[in-house]
Amino acid sequence: MTRQQTLTAARRRAEQLRAAIRTHDYRYYVLDRPTISDAEYDRLFGALVRLEAAHTELVTPDSPTERVAGAPLQAFPTIQHLAPMLSLESVTDADAVRRFDQRIRAVLGGKPVRYVLEPKFDGLSLEVVYRDGVLLRASTRGNGERGEGVTENVKTIRSVPLHLRGNWVPRLLAVRGEAIMRLDDFRRLNARLEQQGQPLFANPRNGAAGSIRQLDPRITAERRLEVFFYDILHMERGPRLADDVSLLHALAAWGLHASPHARACSSVDEVFRYHQEMERVRDSLEYEIDGIVLKVDDLALRTRVQTTARHPRWALAFKFAAREEETTIEDIVVQVGRTGVLTPVAVLRPVQIGGVTVTRATLHNRDEIARKDLRIGDVVRVIRAGDVIPDIVERVRTRSVSEKCEHAPSRPAPPAKDDRNSRGHSARSALLGARGALLGRAPSARRHRLFVMPARCPVCHTPVVHEGPFDRCPNGLACPAQLKRTIQHFGSRDGLDIRGLGPETVDALVCEGLVRSVADLFTLSRHDLVKVERFADVSATNLLKAIDKAKQTPLWRFLHALGIPSVGAQTARDLAEHFGTLDRLQSADEAALMAVPGIGPAVARDVADFFRRAVNRRAIELCRRRGVQVIGTTVARRGPLAGKTVVFTGGLESMTRENAEERARASGARTARSVSAETDLVVAGTDPGSKYAKARALGVRILDEGQFQKLIGAHG
Repeated sequence: MTRQQTLTAARRRAEQLRAAIRTHDYRYYVLDRPTISDAEYDRLFGALVRLEAAHTELVTPDSPTERVAGAPLQAFPTIQHLAPMLSLESVTDADAVRRFDQRIRAVLGGKPVRYVLEPKFDGLSLEVVYRDGVLLRASTRGNGERGEGVTENVKTIRSVPLHLRGNWVPRLLAVRGEAIMRLDDFRRLNARLEQQGQPLFANPRNGAAGSIRQLDPRITAERRLEVFFYDILHMERGPRLADDVSLLHALAAWGLHASPHARACSSVDEVFRYHQEMERVRDSLEYEIDGIVLKVDDLALRTRVQTTARHPRWALAFKFAAREEETTIEDIVVQVGRTGVLTPVAVLRPVQIGGVTVTRATLHNRDEIARKDLRIGDVVRVIRAGDVIPDIVERVRTRSVSEKCEHAPSRPAPPAKDDRNSRGHSARSALLGARGALLGRAPSARRHRLFVMPARCPVCHTPVVHEGPFDRCPNGLACPAQLKRTIQHFGSRDGLDIRGLGPETVDALVCEGLVRSVADLFTLSRHDLVKVERFADVSATNLLKAIDKAKQTPLWRFLHALGIPSVGAQTARDLAEHFGTLDRLQSADEAALMAVPGIGPAVARDVADFFRRAVNRRAIELCRRRGVQVIGTTVARRGPLAGKTVVFTGGLESMTRENAEERARASGARTARSVSAETDLVVAGTDPGSKYAKARALGVRILDEGQFQKLIGAHG
């Protein structure tokens, strides 16, 4: 066979494999009805990977193998939409829906009307453009005319096909969809961010938007997103579609994920019944919806009804009664975090929202307070969507003229003497309230007082520094608040795992002056502890035993315990496995750090900066002098997994995740927390998540728990 004949045969085989894989992706991710086993899918994908590796000229932009996210982007380009992406007019009362229905029927002159009803997804709106069936670009809604180009990120979303299905696809097609994050994935993401000491997302919509707007597509790929498509914005040389029902059928035929709850109706009473039905099932859905959308089914009639500058007249969003309540901001206090960031928190008059009593809501930063124009004493609307963080949506009461007059900026509140409950501003409120009562006036908390972020740290009185919208105390561990949170992190489960070193214990040790740095933990004695009110002989003995046990610590635990910015537990493992000893890591420059798999420029800079600071080096040296032995990491060079990268997903029955990872490393593997093209093996337990799906898509070998144990054998 000649080279040309070989290439022709390879091209034909590649096309067959791509077609088969796209079909099975569609059945798995869109229809949720797979027809082949995981092993068979892996075989098909692996065959395509090997074929394209042998004939790189056969790789096409829409090949299933091209979903793997590439290098980080420098910035998002601005994309002009092919058609305006208008927002929907939103209403919450039945009369507004009836008026909409009457207006549509008036245009028809009394003829029958049909609507299409769909859930209103609470996500991020996208335009996705296909040319000749191949994904060309994707962008956010932006201002409706132009948005941010997020093509590489959207390519990582499995429910977005890279190549449309069917023989009759438009020459050019722009479709509109909503990117969402399922509730379970949202909770897992926030749990991971909290563990890493990063800001949390307020709700799944923010989680989806933040994930889509990552400059590094690999981060988007790690966060399990979906897109539901519901409209055609622009089409050239496509099928003639008379109504929205046909439009939705066309989207499904092209392999675009549409809502399974779409329904046609012909009366406003049916609209109300559908609204009630979706509100009843709302809490049983895996994603957030905040209402329904009703659209005129007849596409020609939509043209007659037209649009306003902002909204289409032929569609309406009929929102649910929001899971929210009104309450009063009784005070605003300031919390100081482990990294010194000052966070304003609204103290609320207790209110029940979704079966939970809400008493506090974070206000994030001073810019957020200014944007929402919030004052102490304001009546505000607080929302708690599902099992997420309470959030103040807006101020709902108009202030009186006299109250508005007293809103000139005031001097910051005096700093608190200690941070046991961040009462600096609360104490001031109490004093002002008492003074007002003596003078026969109402407490000032009801007079809508302006809140100003303190110029000094409310705990240690150090002048704060401004970093964009954030305020930060630069005093480091000399600040008691930062010291307490640093010590809590130091002894946490993924740190040195010091049992009994909880928040109340840390608070007592710092307030008594027994611990002024993490190294002071290793000088504590029974005599010191029994003087503290909360300690007796048994509790003191138990804590000292836990501290003594923690003196023998693996390198990765010590690194994570130090609280190095951007370094979570897995990054600490990666650093430990690469450098082997603490001394080698401390002397590494940014270039050497970037040689570690998974370490980018930002993390390398944070790690290098941490070890360059003299105060950090002194703390590490004090720990060593006081008996801490940091055990270097030796990567096994032999074993059944030598040189392999292994990822675990799902629940394991016979061992903990940590134990499984340790056994994998003992067998020569490097463990990672995310699946990529460099992953050699995925071990899947019960209820595996997005890592499992990504491993299948990439053709990574997948083992169950029993197969993994059999593979590592005696090495485990």
